[in-house]
Amino acid sequence: MAEPIRDRLDPLTDELDSLPTLINYEQRQQALATWTIPADDWEELTADLRRGPIARRYSTHKIHLGDRKRRTASVPTWMLITEGDYKLSPLIQEDRRTSGDTMLTLDVQQAVYQRRFPDKHHYRKLTSLLEPYAQRARRVIDQGGVPPTQHRPPV
Repeated sequence: MAEPIRDRLDPLTDELDSLPTLINYEQRQQALATWTIPADDWEELTADLRRGPIARRYSTHKIHLGDRKRRTASVPTWMLITEGDYKLSPLIQEDRRTSGDTMLTLDVQQAVYQRRFPDKHHYRKLTSLLEPYAQRARRVIDQGGVPPTQHRPPV
């Protein structure tokens, strides 16, 4: 019985061994342990949202892109970089340790839900801006570097 399993696993291990590099998810998570999107990067990332067609579409109610949205967007960006679940994000973990499920957790849940609807909300546009940002951060971390930082003090 054990032999057939080994026979099926050998090609998989050979394939993994032949890959040029494996992703070090632990390295990514450690690099982002106290990370949020830096305020300067956030201003640059959201500049078009502040003055573009999406801003005009929602002119009857202002799109808030301040620090709260920056912290919220940091969690889905962490998810893109680490390929982890939002509940494992250090920001969410900190939020839960300090005050239980609070506004950040609810904001992230809403952002994750809303980005599924392509033209109905600015979250989708924001996600399209965060994806290339996350790809750049991934490359930096995978090469042993440090992503652009705005560190939170450890709790």
